[in-house]
Amino acid sequence: MRLRKKPSGIWVVDYTDAAGERRRVTTGTRDKAAATLLARDIVSGICVSPSTVKTQAPDGRTTVDELFRMCEQDIWKPGKVKAEATVKSNLKLLRERIGSVAVVDLTGARLKLLVADLENDGYAPATIKRKLDTLSKALVMGLEYEDSKGRPILAAKPKMPTIEVRNYSDRVLEPAEEAALFAAIERRRAAEPTRDWLRFGLLIRFLLDTGCRLGEALNAQVPRFEEFAERWWVTFPIYSTKNDKPRQLPLTRAIEESLPVLLAMAGPDGRVFPYSPANVWYKWTNLRDDLKLVGFDIGDVKLHTLRHTCLTKLARTSLPIHKIMQWAGHSSIDITVKRYAHLRPEDTMDALGILDGPAPAVTSRSKQLLLS
Repeated sequence: MRLRKKPSGIWVVDYTDAAGERRRVTTGTRDKAAATLLARDIVSGICVSPSTVKTQAPDGRTTVDELFRMCEQDIWKPGKVKAEATVKSNLKLLRERIGSVAVVDLTGARLKLLVADLENDGYAPATIKRKLDTLSKALVMGLEYEDSKGRPILAAKPKMPTIEVRNYSDRVLEPAEEAALFAAIERRRAAEPTRDWLRFGLLIRFLLDTGCRLGEALNAQVPRFEEFAERWWVTFPIYSTKNDKPRQLPLTRAIEESLPVLLAMAGPDGRVFPYSPANVWYKWTNLRDDLKLVGFDIGDVKLHTLRHTCLTKLARTSLPIHKIMQWAGHSSIDITVKRYAHLRPEDTMDALGILDGPAPAVTSRSKQLLLS
C-alpha cells in the first residue's frame, strides 16, 4: 500500500487487491491523517470507493499503460529520447489518469475530459499541452503496434484537443541584476570552495551569451567547440536541438576568454557542463535566494529567461529578423516574428515615410503660419 498526494492536494492510495490486480482509490480528502485511516479501510475492504481504478483492462484490450510500455521499449528507450526525464514525468501523470483505459476508448470526447480534469487540478495550459503531446506520440505508434492477436492496436488516431498556451513572458535579466548574479556566484565560490561554482558561473555566461536552451548547453561536448575565422564556435549537432536541426554559433569574447578553463574541466563523458537539469535548478534556486538578500528579486526569472534575455538584446538592434531566427534556432520565422517583432517599433518608420508622402516644401508663408 502506498499513500500519494495528487497535485490537487487530494490523497489517493495505490495497492494490490486479493486477486492480484493493482488499484488506485481516492480518499477524497486533503487531510493526511484522515487519508491514512481511510486507506487502511479501503485496502481491507471495509470502505469501497466508487472511483476505484484498475490498471488492466478486464476484456483483454490493450490499455494506455500497455501502449506506453511498448513505446518505452521502442521510441522512448533510455538513451534514445532527448528529454528522458520529461517523458517519464508525463507518462507518470498520464498513467495515473488514463492508464487503465483501453486505447480504442480514447475518443476525442474522452480526451477533452482528460484536459478538463487536469485544468481542474490546477495544471497550466503549457503543462497540459506537454502531456498531450506525449500521449499523441504514443497514439501514433498505436497505429503501427499490434495486439496479442496481430491486429493494429488503433485503427485511427483520435483528434487531440487544442490547447491554447499564452504563457509568453517579456521578463529579461536587467544589467544590474546580471552584475548582481555574477557577484553572488563569486561569493558562493569563496564561501563554498569545494562546490563547482566556477563552472556554474560559466554555464550562466554561456546561456546568456549564446541564447541556447538549457538542454543544448548540457549536451555540449568538447569536440563541438572549434576555432574558425579567428573566432571560436560551438556546434549543436542534429537531433540535439529542440527541432532536431543542427546549429552553429560564434562565441562572445567573454566565453572565449574562459574557454581553456571550461574545456579542461569537462566531465568524463566529454560534456563541458556535466550537470543534470535538477542540479542546475538547485543551484539556480540558491542564487535567487542570495540575490533576494541583497535587494534583487529574481524569483520570476527562470533559466529560460536567460535565453530570452539574449534574443531580446539582438531584437532591439537593427539585426534582420531572419538572422535572429537563425541564432535562436527557431523552426520557423513566424515564431521569431511573433515573439520578438514587437520589440522593434522603429521598423514601422519606413512605412510611415511612405504614408507621409514627399516632404512639403517650406515657404516663407508656411513658416509664418507655423510661428503664429
